[in-house]
Amino acid sequence: MRPKTRTAIAGMALALTLAVTGPFAPAGWAHVGLQGTGLGEPGGVALGPCRGALCGFDGPEDIAVLAGSRWLVVSGQGRGQGDTGLVAIDTRGGRRIAFARPTGVQAEAAGCLSGRAGGIGVRREGKGYRLLRIVHGAHDTIERWRLAVDRHGVTARRLGCLAVPSALYLNDLAPLPEGSLVATHMFDRALDRAALEALLARGAPTGEVMRWTPTGGWAPVPGAAGSFPNGVDASADGGVLVYAETYGRRVTRLAPDGRGAVHVALAMQPDNVTLLSDHEAIVTGGTGAPRGSTRNCAGLGPAGCAFPSSAVLVDFRARSWRPLVRSAGRTSPGFSVTVRASGAWWLGTAFGDRLTRVAVTPQVAELP
Repeated sequence: MRPKTRTAIAGMALALTLAVTGPFAPAGWAHVGLQGTGLGEPGGVALGPCRGALCGFDGPEDIAVLAGSRWLVVSGQGRGQGDTGLVAIDTRGGRRIAFARPTGVQAEAAGCLSGRAGGIGVRREGKGYRLLRIVHGAHDTIERWRLAVDRHGVTARRLGCLAVPSALYLNDLAPLPEGSLVATHMFDRALDRAALEALLARGAPTGEVMRWTPTGGWAPVPGAAGSFPNGVDASADGGVLVYAETYGRRVTRLAPDGRGAVHVALAMQPDNVTLLSDHEAIVTGGTGAPRGSTRNCAGLGPAGCAFPSSAVLVDFRARSWRPLVRSAGRTSPGFSVTVRASGAWWLGTAFGDRLTRVAVTPQVAELP
């Protein structure tokens, strides 16, 4: 994929809350917030009213950059983003274009289901872009969109959907060449709550990175298991993969055949990851109590929830990282995604009604 034009950043215990709560959670998981049963004191405080041009969203937890243009695509749950939850934003002028829900033949595309939006990924192909989005319903599906950019803005057309095996519970994905993709499988839907809690408490593997090809279907990526695999990305030629483990507290770079794995430990619960080159990536995640920092977030209202989070630049050659954006989590949202566009960091959040824009400078951006 690009180097990845989409960064995501809310890596945190929050990811687990979103995964196992709500109307589209696996059977038996409704209203279970696992991070509230484990380590750490309860966290998360209500955000104040949003003011400015980047308000009015509904959990804008993922962002993708349309490479070579001035546009971003934001994915959330719908409010403020049209009925699909997908909206393009002009990073210079602020204009928004909501993607319309397909009608007629498009609405009847085989395998498409309604549900809660998950991760998105974008790949530049020819004169346009291929956008994929996970949708959580009775089982997961992956929407396939074709985007085009011209002087009038962004146009979008949904091409259809890919059914996902019922045992898989996906989080993020990245398009690959020749119509293929990789996606993170967090944990088996059939896994019971007590068993999952026990695995996460000790950072044991719960899922893996999966690859799908048009000819071979679904198969695990060798050596890419982890404790709650979350964000994933791939190089433009598909030869380098990176993925983050929220409860393993690390990010891994490896080849699609599993060779050459490099692990970098992180001082956070990483969520999404964006590959900038074959050797560097941005990772974002929560920096509060490992399983308590978002415990209070669910009932704080539409403005959303503040909790500590950060975005870091990972150097796989040096096996090190340095902070880019750091939030104390008092009045800033707990971030789920970060991208760089038009000289700024653009940050999204799974719990909140806003995007955050911060100028790129040599210094760490410190937010309250």
